[in-house]
Amino acid sequence: MLGWTCPLTPLEKFLRNAGGEEGYSGGFIDHYLTSLIYPEGLTRDMQTTLGLIALATNIVIYSFAIYWWKYKKR
Repeated sequence: MLGWTCPLTPLEKFLRNAGGEEGYSGGFIDHYLTSLIYPEGLTRDMQTTLGLIALATNIVIYSFAIYWWKYKKR
């Protein structure tokens, strides 16, 4: 986001090379997480739908938590 490299990424790459494994290009997030967050074949509509489901789930959970907290406080 800010263009900084996590200090653990170069260390991981160094240790992989020292252990005889091949390093990878890019950063940790690109290598490990991007394919999990944006799997192949995921369309923009599917991303929007999944995002709205996550948002709705959070709204429901926090609404219940706030209600429970206010009820318990009485």
